[in-house]
Amino acid sequence: MRNARRELVLHEQRLSHYDEFRRIFAEQFKLEQPQKAPVYFLQDGRIYEMEFGGSTGLPYPSNLKIHLILQEDQVAPSSESINQDLWALFEWAVEKIGGKWKLEEAQQFSRDYRIR
Repeated sequence: MRNARRELVLHEQRLSHYDEFRRIFAEQFKLEQPQKAPVYFLQDGRIYEMEFGGSTGLPYPSNLKIHLILQEDQVAPSSESINQDLWALFEWAVEKIGGKWKLEEAQQFSRDYRIR
């Protein structure tokens, strides 16, 4: 994107801490091996770039960086808005994973700890 800048909003260094999350990203975005092309997602009109990385001895992807894409002169949204956008991505992942991961429990956790 022309005249755009990237603002790092999340760096998850141990995506495989809960392997279910690593697997859901690998499956949904077909990440069999390291790739150069980032994955994008749109939330409330904002564009985010997901950059997946690897580490020696760990299944790919093992880490994730998320950048907010802004126009050169665009003011960044509030951290609360960014947190809500990231939480929407987390909820999407929880719903896709299923099993022991329950969306209602994640939402209750966020209310209890005032995450969003």
